[in-house]
Amino acid sequence: MKKLFFLAVLLGLCGAWPAGLAAQGISKGDQMVSIFAGIGGATNETALSWDLRDDAGEPLSRAKDFGWGDESVSFGAQYLYALNPYWALGAEYHAHFFDGSTDELHGFGPGGQRFKATVDQDMDVHSVMLAGRFTVNPHSSWRLYVPFGAGVSFAKATINNSFWETDGSVSHAAAASQSNSSSSFTYYIGAGLEHPITDNWLWGLEGRYQSFSFDYGKFASEAGRENLHHVTVSLKLGYRL
Repeated sequence: MKKLFFLAVLLGLCGAWPAGLAAQGISKGDQMVSIFAGIGGATNETALSWDLRDDAGEPLSRAKDFGWGDESVSFGAQYLYALNPYWALGAEYHAHFFDGSTDELHGFGPGGQRFKATVDQDMDVHSVMLAGRFTVNPHSSWRLYVPFGAGVSFAKATINNSFWETDGSVSHAAAASQSNSSSSFTYYIGAGLEHPITDNWLWGLEGRYQSFSFDYGKFASEAGRENLHHVTVSLKLGYRL
C-alpha cells in the first residue's frame, strides 16, 4: 500500500502541470523550491558477526553479510538560492522507508539440534542536509546538473527474529522484535535533468547515491557502527520564485 501511494505521487508529478512557455534559464538570485518522490534500494550489506541465540540461550548461528534493507520509497523537499547561473546552495529534508531485508540462517546447538532463523530488518531514514548543485548548462531549456549535499541522518531499525528448533520430530517456535535508533553524518551525490514547463514551474528526474551509518551496537554489544549505502531515482516538481 505504501509503495502504491508513492508511485501515484510520481505519476502525478509527471502530468500535474500542462506544458507552457519555457523559462529563460537560471539567473543569479533565483530561488528554487522543489518537492520530489522516488524509489530506490540498498547497495550493500552489513558485515556483522552477531551471536544469534534462541529464547533458551542456545547458540543459533553467527550472521555474516546481513542485509539492512531492500527496496525503498522516498520523498523530500528542497530550497536552493542561485549564487550565479552555475552554482546554487540551500537546504533540504529527505526521508527513505526501506522494506525489510530477509536472511535465513542455519546452525546447530550443543546437543546436535538443528536451528533455523529468519531475520527480517526494516529501516527508516530521515535526513536534514545542506544542499547544493552545479548546473552544467544553465541557459538551456533541458538542463543537466550535479546535486550534492551533506548533513545529519536519523535512522530507526526494526529487527524481527523468528526461530525454529528441530530435534527429531519435536519442533518449537519463538519470535522476537526489537527497534533502535541511531544518528550519523550523511552525504549524497548524483546527476539530474530538468526542464521548465512554464515560466516558473519545472519538472525533472534525479538519481542519487547516498551514504549514512547505523550503530548496531545498540542491538548487540559485539556489533559496531556500519556504513550503509543506497541509490534513489526521483521525479521532481519545482517552482522558481
